Amino acid sequence: MTEIIDIDTLNINGVPSSKSQIISYLEKFQPHALCLQETKQISLDSLQLEKIGYDYYMKTPHDTSSSIQHTIHGNAVIFKKSLKIEKIRIPHSDPVTNARFVAIKLINFDTTIVSCYLPAT
Repeated sequence: MTEIIDIDTLNINGVPSSKSQIISYLEKFQPHALCLQETKQISLDSLQLEKIGYDYYMKTPHDTSSSIQHTIHGNAVIFKKSLKIEKIRIPHSDPVTNARFVAIKLINFDTTIVSCYLPAT
């Protein structure tokens, strides 16, 4: 029997103001992956995801040719630590449209997740 993959997404409008909601969401629904938009952080270390069996990937200023503003307001993918992942490099965010992207491949499921933020124009 094939396992169903659960991938969720949230536009959180900032990790600092959403910490408890993110942790509660992960604990309640236990998705394989959770895509976050508008993190307003350059790290998710403050969430202490490892305590509940998760890890994350997000672009840092060193991973992108876009400005740090794009990164701080950027995206992340939180995933269960039990999953094997491969980070996928997307060359850059789009400075004209302010679009932002981050991607991982879930090797266990042969599935690629691209977390996108596409602002209204």
